[in-house]
Amino acid sequence: MARNGPARVLRVAERTLALYRALFPQRHRVGLALSHGSRSQIVAAHSLGIPVLTLDDYEFCDKSVFRFVDHHLMPFPIPKEAYGRYAGRVEWYPGLKEDLYLCDFRPGEQGPPELGAAGERVRVLLRPEGRFTHYRSSESAVLQEAILRHLAGQRGVFLVLLPRDTEQGQLLAGFCRAHNIPHWLPGEVLDGPALIWQMDLVIGGGGTMTREAAALGVPAYSFFAGHWGAVDRYLQAQGRLVQIAQAGDVERIGLVRRPRTWPAISHRALDFVAGFVERMLE
Repeated sequence: MARNGPARVLRVAERTLALYRALFPQRHRVGLALSHGSRSQIVAAHSLGIPVLTLDDYEFCDKSVFRFVDHHLMPFPIPKEAYGRYAGRVEWYPGLKEDLYLCDFRPGEQGPPELGAAGERVRVLLRPEGRFTHYRSSESAVLQEAILRHLAGQRGVFLVLLPRDTEQGQLLAGFCRAHNIPHWLPGEVLDGPALIWQMDLVIGGGGTMTREAAALGVPAYSFFAGHWGAVDRYLQAQGRLVQIAQAGDVERIGLVRRPRTWPAISHRALDFVAGFVERMLE
């Protein structure tokens, strides 16, 4: 956590203290603390003697709090050895994180009405780099600029912008206006998977959205310039995720309309995790 600066460490400490205070009166009634890598919850629950089960899908994350975890579930592509002395607490589940909640997803016929402006253009969802995330890389900003300039030179593209903060959204929308790129900057929170399904491709700078696209069978491109995790490498090997590693790779982006073919997502991962939780609560 140190690489993110004192402010981030302070926020984690504040959340940990708040959770500790909230849980303390009920600590004997709580049978399990379950999260997807919540540092604050892990520390607070462990301090109160509550069993801790956490999930994770990126092996290059900060592992300083894993000493407080009783069991650790992760997708099968990640080698247990990546967690060093904590490898003995790791269990694989048969799927990816996105399978846990997308296995029951059913796409709707209609997307947001604003997509009507796309007409017959290729719908491109852009999820920009995380400027303040723990996995940020300065190279991602360079690649993002190359992608935007590439899209600006293409006809028949409609860009959907999903920025990570207001300032980023304003900058991206300004670029689109300056280069006459038809675009839409949503002003409200949307159903991410439902929006992804309406796209012809998704381009992302890291995080979950490109993996969700890959899980849903939507062409996915990642310009994340940090350490690629085992899950992303697995998706890449399957041809479900394309890496944009240098400026010249923008030519690999396929700007074509796609057929809407629904992929069958197995319940195996969800059933495994639910069963694991039930066994810990027995």
